[in-house]
Amino acid sequence: GQVRMDVYSADPQDVPIAFAVFSSADRVYSESAQQRLKHGWNRIAFDLSAPTFKTAASSWNNDTTLWGPDDIREIALLFYTNGPAAFAIDGIEVDGRFAESE
Repeated sequence: GQVRMDVYSADPQDVPIAFAVFSSADRVYSESAQQRLKHGWNRIAFDLSAPTFKTAASSWNNDTTLWGPDDIREIALLFYTNGPAAFAIDGIEVDGRFAESE
């Protein structure tokens, strides 16, 4: 499955963005590989099944799958800026098994 969204970046420079997840009661942290936002609207997607995540167990290398995909507790978007910046997020979509409700 994927998480897709439209993200507007007001920053004139490219801005790296990542998708992070805390899974299970132990709050295990997984972070996706970074993507680049250009100035303006960007359609981005994070493949939740791909081995492009990093965790403490992977020694923080983006070469493992999302830990605990059936027990996601929190999500976050990480914007790596060099200072204050403005962003807008719209059209968040989730598909695949991650979109199923209990």
